Amino acid sequence: MWYIPDNISIDSVYSIEGATTATGDTTRMHLFSYDFTSGSTSALTNGTLLAHNDDVTNAGSEQVYLKDWTINTANVDAGKVLLCMFRSDSVNSDFAISVNIKYRIRG
Repeated sequence: MWYIPDNISIDSVYSIEGATTATGDTTRMHLFSYDFTSGSTSALTNGTLLAHNDDVTNAGSEQVYLKDWTINTANVDAGKVLLCMFRSDSVNSDFAISVNIKYRIRG
């Protein structure tokens, strides 16, 4: 979880991913913002898709992939929480993922 204390505008999102098994899998990632209610059992509400990458057909542990994401919603208001979601279709593998978000503070 990344708490956003100021209004921001997302310029770009990039990811690097790799896997530990020798066989591949199709993976995808999404970046969402949520309203955050501290101390609530429903702490995350009103999810908004900010960015996503196209499916990666990951060939396994011999490969590493750099992806440039599509921005769906660039502006994020202060007080939101950002979460990055990762999904693999079938292979039981350990994935290493790094997601980089380039952003500007909006006045």
